[in-house]
Amino acid sequence: MFDETELIVEIIKVIVSLSIGLYIGYRANLKAEKRKEYNLVADPLRKHIKQQIKYLDDPHVSVKWVESKDFEDLSDHLSYSARFVLEGLVNSYEHNINRYCYYEDGVYKINNSSRITMDLNALQNFLKRR
Repeated sequence: MFDETELIVEIIKVIVSLSIGLYIGYRANLKAEKRKEYNLVADPLRKHIKQQIKYLDDPHVSVKWVESKDFEDLSDHLSYSARFVLEGLVNSYEHNINRYCYYEDGVYKINNSSRITMDLNALQNFLKRR
């Protein structure tokens, strides 16, 4: 049979193994919750961007531009480096909107839709489901 020290060692092994298992399960659950929260915020933005790409060159369809304030809720679910990347993508997009779009006769006109489409595709790739 076991002597007293072997029994104590086995009990310690069980306690440590149980603690590690609980911690790993907790971290996995926490990560899954963060992913779900991110997707809840990112899905409507992705849908909006997809719609904007589809109707970008159609002057008869008015689609509200994606604005930097639309991404504020999303930044709460991103790491610092991912926030920095998102900020760069949004700034590039807004710069090209201001540079290549103008309002004439009640309709938005676009000089270079390929630049804006490129920015929208970059934003859409950034917002892929996690």
